[in-house]
Amino acid sequence: DKGAGVYVHKKRGEVVKAGEPLLTIYAEKEWKLDNAIEVARIEKPIVVSGMIIEVFRRG
Repeated sequence: DKGAGVYVHKKRGEVVKAGEPLLTIYAEKEWKLDNAIEVARIEKPIVVSGMIIEVFRRG
């Protein structure tokens, strides 16, 4: 799904107020969005921290 994605509104350690969104899920098809929302409600959160894939240096 080329139109799929997740936008995370808060960084780790930032304060979240009641009713404030944590993330926005995007999908091209409504049924795919429904599936993604269901998975987000059921699954435990995925934590990705300190992950550096590649470092580019000038010069």
